Amino acid sequence: MEAPPRASRWSKERYTNLLIPNYIPPELLLYDEGQFLKAFLLRVLSIDLNRFIETKRCEDYFINIPVEPEYNSDGQRINTPDELVAEKRRRTMDELTNILRQNAEMGPNPTAPKEIVRKRYFSQDEMDNGAYGAILGARGLVHQELEQKTKCKIVLAGRGITNTLKDTSTNAARVALEEPHARITAPNEQALQHAMERIEWILSDDPEAQEFRENNRKRMAQIEGRYDPRTWVSSLEKDNDGAPKPGEKREREEQLDEDVQAFLDEL
Repeated sequence: MEAPPRASRWSKERYTNLLIPNYIPPELLLYDEGQFLKAFLLRVLSIDLNRFIETKRCEDYFINIPVEPEYNSDGQRINTPDELVAEKRRRTMDELTNILRQNAEMGPNPTAPKEIVRKRYFSQDEMDNGAYGAILGARGLVHQELEQKTKCKIVLAGRGITNTLKDTSTNAARVALEEPHARITAPNEQALQHAMERIEWILSDDPEAQEFRENNRKRMAQIEGRYDPRTWVSSLEKDNDGAPKPGEKREREEQLDEDVQAFLDEL
């Protein structure tokens, strides 16, 4: 003997909601992090629950969902199908309203905060003495530290800096014709001000800044194998024409020669 057909939780009458499509593409999960699809399904559920209430068939909703009756002290049932369906519809509408409110607060087309771009152009003296190189530092360590501390993106570019043979970007040729500069991209004015102050200090005539640049020059020369303490000429000596002329010995070398000569005389 065949088992009787399982009762349906829906009414026996044919029901079609023409406002709801019969196919939902899975790509909707990608739109707005799935919030659109969630709101859509909540709306569908609220419409169906409202249909149960209006047709006074709330008990059909629980055909396959057994509900144990609960009564109060007066013997009245407190979890009737009508009350349960109405409560479920209220919760559904509250959740849907919350999603719509959050979307309204974000705006129709939320955009990321606009970044601030500023250029600090290098003078001819800063290019000639290579002071701008201290912004990069040996192996780019100073540049990395600057970006981490200021939360800005700092790019050195322009004539004499951008190498079109190494830089294959589409804008490399155009940027190579610009005046040499440091382009600072900051998330806000405070970060931009911080980055500008640090760059201005590195390029300034402050004794500590000069020592900072000189240490970077030495470190880069050591990495590249160009550093020799016997012949090294600091930037300050170059600016003051303190470098020895061809055939002229530096003070340290003269002192070494005197010590060697004194040692030979003692022999």
